[in-house]
Amino acid sequence: MFTKNHYINIVSLLLLGIVSSLFMFKYSSRISSAPVLFTGLYLILFWFLALSLDKMNYKIKALSDKKLLAFFIIAASVVFIIGLNYIPIHEKVGRYVAMKSWLENFRYGFYPYSRNGNPTGFPGLFFIASPFYLLGDAGYLEVFGFFLFSLLILNYSATPKERITRFSLLLVLPSFYYEYLVRSELFTNMTLFIAIVLIAAKYLNTEKLDLISLAIAVLFGLFLSTRIIVFIVFFFMSVLAFRDKIGKGIVFMFVSTGVFALTLLPFIVWDPAFFWSEGPFSMQLLYLPLWIILCSPLVFLYIAWMIRDVQELFFASGVVIFTLVAISFLLKAAEYGFHFCLIESGYDISYFAMPVPFLLLSIKEYKVDRFLGKVLD
Repeated sequence: MFTKNHYINIVSLLLLGIVSSLFMFKYSSRISSAPVLFTGLYLILFWFLALSLDKMNYKIKALSDKKLLAFFIIAASVVFIIGLNYIPIHEKVGRYVAMKSWLENFRYGFYPYSRNGNPTGFPGLFFIASPFYLLGDAGYLEVFGFFLFSLLILNYSATPKERITRFSLLLVLPSFYYEYLVRSELFTNMTLFIAIVLIAAKYLNTEKLDLISLAIAVLFGLFLSTRIIVFIVFFFMSVLAFRDKIGKGIVFMFVSTGVFALTLLPFIVWDPAFFWSEGPFSMQLLYLPLWIILCSPLVFLYIAWMIRDVQELFFASGVVIFTLVAISFLLKAAEYGFHFCLIESGYDISYFAMPVPFLLLSIKEYKVDRFLGKVLD
């Protein structure tokens, strides 16, 4: 799985290691004067774990038993739910505060996009979180994200080796525990969109846009109303599915983007000046320079046309999202300094959690040819 010819797996593992090293370096520096040592030791153990998982004997019944893993997932979710009741809310972490502020404003009839909390997500994200907010803590959304992603691993993985490798790597990622401890929803946001992609991969009829296919288009539209970054994944998926049916693909994308626009309409009408000047678009596009935003569509089209299956869809999505976040981080580091951006929290490195679920699911067992590379099934 991690041999030199399995480029997708190797690159995914490398990027997961880079993300983990950033979190390890930042937070180990708060408890030690040798963050480089802690980070280096972690990366050695991380790579050793990956190689060990690759060579493990998966004929052992306990490792191939899906019911045992399902029981562990349920038990871990219960522990995470209980844990949230004892973990204090980090008011300095703006994402949870923004989530709570938006939902409270909306609940009591105030315009939810306000400077108080500075929410950056689209409306769909907050409506998804609202049931957990009504249960007493919007942070339960992160536990739901873990549970959902674990179910995706359980059902999307073709072999016990894929299941155990993906799940084990998830449990040793510092970014995962950071998301849980500070009640951030980035990992969950991406996981929800991945779930819709897998539903589309199974049920979408590209020959005829039947009622189920149109329902999937509507579902995509609702989940596009979370963050603008998921439009990249949606575009990749649409091109992969409709590369031979361009007309139907345009209709599918039109329905999805139309539903997305409808989710924004009430908030645009409510306060158009504030929505366009300080709403989610202005905040989410703030992290990249205009020239990158303008050049991206052509690059995305080229990448989308190269994608041949769902594994490559997840891999391309993870790499592109990682690259965009890394560019944003490096540009700010060049302006203000690496120490300020990483150690002093001048840049929110939690954005590096977004490519993680895509990279984990792109790691799988697949055949390779010595000269041709990956062999398609």
